[in-house]
Amino acid sequence: MTVIAVVGTGRVGLGFAEAAVAAGHRVVLANSRGPETLAEAVDSLGGSAEADTVEGAAARADLVLLAVPLHSYGSLPASALEGRIVMDAGNYYTDWSGHIQLPIAGDDEAAKKAVAELIESIGFDAVDAGALREGWRFQRGTPAYVVPLGTAELVDALQRARRYRDMAIDDLTTERTHRLPGSGAQRPD
Repeated sequence: MTVIAVVGTGRVGLGFAEAAVAAGHRVVLANSRGPETLAEAVDSLGGSAEADTVEGAAARADLVLLAVPLHSYGSLPASALEGRIVMDAGNYYTDWSGHIQLPIAGDDEAAKKAVAELIESIGFDAVDAGALREGWRFQRGTPAYVVPLGTAELVDALQRARRYRDMAIDDLTTERTHRLPGSGAQRPD
């Protein structure tokens, strides 16, 4: 049985914890307010859940899910997460229904396999986006960001993604081209 630390107990964290428990995994919940504030959440999840500090949960887990707001990342204990398999739920929205694909990226093949197995055990399909350096392909502003796509469509969206810096350069180049005399381009009005 996989033990998963769920750091963050809002909508995403608790939703993930419910799915993980339903799939037969053990869950250790943690938040910034301490384990004593999680009694109701633990009770609602049943006997396969418990609460601990972030450090304690991470130390006991096979996988760690971070489901905290972006502004909270700086307060997470980095040393407790070092060497752990960490999943970042920062781009996920739970408003969709149905079976959806979730892209993953990482440099450790065994870690990606463990994350993919977990994602698939709770009813999603993992799509390998490649090395961690390719994670930008499914961040905000890209075709693969927060859209319910089939596997083939998601792979296509990942390939069509452009980096933010490339978007800015392309936009600047287009703007300058429109201003060049003799370019044949119409100036935007």
